[in-house]
Amino acid sequence: MSKGSFVLVTGAAGTIGRPLVARLAQTPSIDQVVALTHHDPLGPSGRLVRVVAGDITKDGNLGLAPADAEMMSSSVTTIVHGAANTRFDASLQEAQAANVTGTRHVLEFARRCPRLNRIVALSTTHVAGRRTGTIFEDDLEHEAGFVNTYEATKYEAERDLRKAMLDLPIAVARISTVTGDSCSGAIGKKGAIHQAVRLMYASLAPIVPGRDDSPVDFIALDHAVRAIALLATEGFEAGATWHLSAGADTVPFGELLDLTLRTFMENRPSWRKRAIERPALVDLPTFELFCQSVDQVGDSTLRASTAVIARFAPQLVFPKSFDDRRCCEALARAGVTKPDSRVIWTRMVRHLIQPDSSGLETRILEFVRTSLLGRAGPIDADTYLFDEGLIDSLKILQLIAFIETEVGRTIPDTDVVMDNFRNVRTMAARFGAPVS
Repeated sequence: MSKGSFVLVTGAAGTIGRPLVARLAQTPSIDQVVALTHHDPLGPSGRLVRVVAGDITKDGNLGLAPADAEMMSSSVTTIVHGAANTRFDASLQEAQAANVTGTRHVLEFARRCPRLNRIVALSTTHVAGRRTGTIFEDDLEHEAGFVNTYEATKYEAERDLRKAMLDLPIAVARISTVTGDSCSGAIGKKGAIHQAVRLMYASLAPIVPGRDDSPVDFIALDHAVRAIALLATEGFEAGATWHLSAGADTVPFGELLDLTLRTFMENRPSWRKRAIERPALVDLPTFELFCQSVDQVGDSTLRASTAVIARFAPQLVFPKSFDDRRCCEALARAGVTKPDSRVIWTRMVRHLIQPDSSGLETRILEFVRTSLLGRAGPIDADTYLFDEGLIDSLKILQLIAFIETEVGRTIPDTDVVMDNFRNVRTMAARFGAPVS
């Protein structure tokens, strides 16, 4: 084990964790990075990175063998705690296990690290829950309630972190919604916001809760990674809470919807022919009534899409902005500035709707299983969808729209015949091939 600067990153295989490990490994002041992963492998990460399988929900050894935990604790100088259950639809028990109990185990482990001089805990701006107005970086306690279990359990974890600041060198980085890379728009793991854009493209988001003037806050993935790496090294300040957010550069929800539609039309001319209207903005009771109606009589595809939106969109009914002055000041000292919100949103949307024929069979199968059928199986690529009564005339239109989005071209009427849609393997072979 290195006796220099030794960084432990939990949640190392996550959306932020993976690029963060790579960036920390390139930081001259760091001698070794231990990447703690759980379900997902990290892959090749460089000579300074040691990948370790663990589980923060198990115990204060982080799921490691006692001897391994003891060896690691004797060397760690910095902990970046990023492991979390970020699913908005997770049960309360699942969310608490990762976000609350897991954080307590990391704190227990930290207290056994004699060389430890800094902990950066990654949280979320969503700990503000249903609050409205301006949220300051030092704000935490409130009784406004929450939209989902993710918000509620991250709030509870932050309360534990605040208490632990009395005896541990802790700082908290509250991260806003992460879109994609500021240049390419790409992101490794797509979250609810990315699913919502795809649903909007497929005309499966007719109604959403919110107001035209509700500020929407999001940041680029690479900016978040660059900022966290800085705040965990020379920019560290024990006891600080930073808002890694858009700050004053939020985009009003109505403008964001218009920007999204404009990006669709400019980058996918075939989409323009569909003449799809902008989603209607309604208050929360109206949206909840719509969800109930869809659950009772709606098509399974619309039910699935409405469920995705219902997990996070109600936040837009509780307009708020995040004061990020402390974070901006810390980043400015190192010359780090935020990219423009409208630019990164446009690039993210453009990336999401770019055609990609590779892996088309897998993506069509996943769409059929989860969106058209509302369940995970039991079907495979060779299942005859029409012959077994799984697909009807309405679902075939939704399936065609999905495939057109994936391959980046309109399917001509002459190709809309039974032989081309009998099963997923046939569809992928027919429509994934280059057009001659």
